[in-house]
Amino acid sequence: MAQERIGRYMIKRTLGRSAMGVVYLAFDPVLDRHSAIKVMTTSGEIDEELRARFFREARSAAKIRHPNIIAIYDMGEDQNRPYIAMEYLEGDDLKTLIEKKVFIPFEKKLDFIIQTCRGLHYAHQHGVIHRDIKPANIFVTLDGEVRILDFGLARLKSSELTRAGMIMGTPYYMSPEQVRGSRELDGRSDLFSVGVLLYELIAYTRPFEADNLTGVCFKIVSEPHPPISQFLQGCAEELVQIIDRALSKDRDARFATGDELADALKGFQQKVPIKLKELRPKVESIEAEFRKLKSSSTHLIDMDLVQPKLLEVEESVTDPTATVITQGVTLGPLNDYGSLLLRQGSLHQRLEAVNRTLEEVSALAELFETGRQQFEKGEVDPSLATLEKILSVQPKNAKALEMQEACRRLLEERRRPEQQSNLNSALSEALEAFNQGHYEQCLQAVSRAFEFDPGNAQALQIQKQASEALQRQATEALQRQRQVEEFLKAAQGHERGGDYEACSRAATEGLDLDREHKELGQLQQRAQQILEKRRLDEERRARVSELLRVARKEIANNNFSSAVRNLNLLLQLEPGDTNATTLRQEAKAVLSARRHKTTRKASLVVGPVLLVSLVVWGLLRLSYHKESPVQSNLPSAVEPKPPSTAEPASAVQPTPSKDDAEITRGLEAAAKHLAAQEYSQAVSEAAKVLELSPGNSEGERAQQ
Repeated sequence: MAQERIGRYMIKRTLGRSAMGVVYLAFDPVLDRHSAIKVMTTSGEIDEELRARFFREARSAAKIRHPNIIAIYDMGEDQNRPYIAMEYLEGDDLKTLIEKKVFIPFEKKLDFIIQTCRGLHYAHQHGVIHRDIKPANIFVTLDGEVRILDFGLARLKSSELTRAGMIMGTPYYMSPEQVRGSRELDGRSDLFSVGVLLYELIAYTRPFEADNLTGVCFKIVSEPHPPISQFLQGCAEELVQIIDRALSKDRDARFATGDELADALKGFQQKVPIKLKELRPKVESIEAEFRKLKSSSTHLIDMDLVQPKLLEVEESVTDPTATVITQGVTLGPLNDYGSLLLRQGSLHQRLEAVNRTLEEVSALAELFETGRQQFEKGEVDPSLATLEKILSVQPKNAKALEMQEACRRLLEERRRPEQQSNLNSALSEALEAFNQGHYEQCLQAVSRAFEFDPGNAQALQIQKQASEALQRQATEALQRQRQVEEFLKAAQGHERGGDYEACSRAATEGLDLDREHKELGQLQQRAQQILEKRRLDEERRARVSELLRVARKEIANNNFSSAVRNLNLLLQLEPGDTNATTLRQEAKAVLSARRHKTTRKASLVVGPVLLVSLVVWGLLRLSYHKESPVQSNLPSAVEPKPPSTAEPASAVQPTPSKDDAEITRGLEAAAKHLAAQEYSQAVSEAAKVLELSPGNSEGERAQQ
């Protein structure tokens, strides 16, 4: 298989990828050397501006030759693929070294930044501004030399290729003027990025961090960076000033050139050994404080209130990740200024945490002693309460947990007789409830039994039986529910069909299974109301029929008054009955004819009696007037009206009946009582006549 080529270069393997392309290790057979080939990769046709930007990188770097800037050998295009051939380097970029936290002596870190500043100063002098200084673009070779990579965003001062308003660069390392999109950038923008790089290299954190890139950009433009001393306590003031000046928001306040920044760092680098000597006693003092605290906190360690590891000081060890870049340097934190600063900061933070912890646990130590004394006196409950306070602060305190368990065992021994009694009581209650069929109550009693003896065999057996019984009840309840639904369905069908007796029976049977079923109750009520109405209607019709039968019989027997009374009752029950209405009219007509006949017969007897009564009444009134001149207030006597001699209107000639004889007898009796001045008896007899013959004129006059 033919080896892949790009131009005259033979591709060996892939070295890495960037935003604009892929970097390959390649061999140049013409010059007999290895090169790094960067090939522009795009999808579809290559944008002309991207092509221009790609080749601008080559031209920008090719026009400057400096030991700290990667060398460009060649550029060209192969099958519409632009490429750049450049110096092949072995080593790592600073991004990799920072992420792996490879030990790099502090003087070496300063040296990397100094070399970067020298290379940028040279580029700036030749009118090239990099605009994308970041850890990934600073390469450190195996012999510790720095190369500035990737001039893909570089701009010649005279170039107009950058689009107006376009922000180009990596946000975390951009200068405020880059963030604002200014086109008037100069070398001081690159030096701001170098300040960010220095900050991250020595503190392992970036000066501008936020949850999103918008927040990062806002902080770069508007907020001051955290002082480097916040992460490197005791950091030399000279270094603080260098970083603060490099990260100034105002570019006029920054270092004017790369050489100026490099010289400032070089001057501080020379003072590092002195700073190291000044710093070492401070670190040793903190370490001595740890040893002192550990010695005085033995009792707290015994109580498990403080972990021994908290008071231990890590010993300094030789860094196992040493590489060629650390050659010639005595390794170990105590021999490196940067490592010692980090150690001092870490120890100081730990010391503050230890002091806070000791202050917190001092009160717990007193509680611990109180709990121990309470336990020894047999005051178990108070001891448990004290231990709870300790465990609320330190839930995993082994000593407190051990003492708590001892208290519980002692309580268990004390409570065993009482627990047995309570257990027996709960089991007895469970059995009684089971025998009575109260299975839920039984299970509740079993639960109480388990509180005293979780594995009690008898309680387990009762629980099993009660659960099975409840299951059976549930099954039966489900069956009943289904039956109830069937009765409901049947009752509803009977109601729709008008069979209310069957509806009532089905609803009643369903309610026997479920007394609280609302729909069945309503169905039963409606059906029974309709059935009751039907029964009353039937009774009414039977009564009407019976009254009609009796009335007809009375008429047949010439008892017309009785017939009228029965017909009146019938019409009260059935007001619109035409047969009863007609029959009553005929009966009344017969009675009316009889009254006229009876009146003629009675007038012969009643006339004289009424005459005597009038005479007596007149004499009484005369006597009264003679005795008293005052006009009498007594009512005037009722003048008897002569009986009518007209014939009755009805053409019906009834035969005499028992009622006629009774009427005649009553009138005669009333007349006799009047003659004998027995007025109460006369009124009574007249009332009887009117009862047999309502509206009888003779009876009414006699009564009056």
